[in-house]
Amino acid sequence: MANKTQMKYLEISASLLFLFLVSCAQECSQRLSLNDYRRENRILKSYQINYFEDALSPYTCADACLRDPRCRSFNFIRNQDSSDIKKCVINDVNKDEASSGAFKEDFGTDFYNVGYEALQKIFLTPSSSCTQD
Repeated sequence: MANKTQMKYLEISASLLFLFLVSCAQECSQRLSLNDYRRENRILKSYQINYFEDALSPYTCADACLRDPRCRSFNFIRNQDSSDIKKCVINDVNKDEASSGAFKEDFGTDFYNVGYEALQKIFLTPSSSCTQD
């Protein structure tokens, strides 16, 4: 009997979460997303301030960037060998601040031209101020 009660509780919780997310999405349809800053198959080289492996997704890199006020951009290395280990490289400059030639094509890497301050706006700002400045 407890199993049925738990299932019902999970069903109700999932429904409430879905309704909350839908209402947030409707309330802030102009909110920028992480993918708005993505440059597929591109990399920014020579400005690394942090590096780590076993990143689950670009959101892992974004989380690391949010924890470091020096972060101005990051590279998410999707797959460059058979190990399937994804990596993050946190940079202390964005594309516009980098020297010419530092922004290159690199298959399997996505560059995110977004830093600490912009990520705060994307993920931590209330929906009432969800548009880009």
